[in-house]
Amino acid sequence: SLGAQYVKSLGGQDLTPRLDELGQQGWMFERAYATGTRSARGLEAITAGFLPTAAEAVLKLPRSQSGFFTLADLLGRKGYDTRFIYGGEGHFDNMRSFFLGNGFDQMLDRKTFEQKNFVGSWGASDEDMYAKLDSTLREQPADKPALTVAFTVTNHTPWEYPAGRIDPVGPPATVENTVRYVDWALGEFFDKARQAPYWKDTVFL
Repeated sequence: SLGAQYVKSLGGQDLTPRLDELGQQGWMFERAYATGTRSARGLEAITAGFLPTAAEAVLKLPRSQSGFFTLADLLGRKGYDTRFIYGGEGHFDNMRSFFLGNGFDQMLDRKTFEQKNFVGSWGASDEDMYAKLDSTLREQPADKPALTVAFTVTNHTPWEYPAGRIDPVGPPATVENTVRYVDWALGEFFDKARQAPYWKDTVFL
């Protein structure tokens, strides 16, 4: 949902200045293509290296709820703490069962968030999810490696986001304005992270 059509540095609209800025400070993959059409397909790809199939998403299939390879399972065997943070409810798309059954130690969904500035149809806003991510990374013992996968939900119809964060262009409830908010929240998180103790020891993908 944050495709190249919205990202100026990838030839799209000028909606993501903070993401474009981050792309200049690290590696930006300019020829990467999504092979699935839903977020569940992206989650199975980045956590399990599993390409989308014509069937249901792997997260939802009954025989993949345990014994399925994930990066968390591999790194857990190497002593890593592993967690998944999500602004919605863990039962959606069977995420809680899949991740806890396949190597993730923790599933931190909306009900665990201390801060909820805004909750829309799909769950807590990106800024609330990033606040949970920041506090979780700050609590991680410095001598213990960890894998943390964080999943945002704001950029979904009906395009809901907290007021006062961006200057909307045209009607507020549009995908373009939601993308502007998503980019704002991402930038705010990185501003905080740069000042945090975990910054120097963390790889952000």
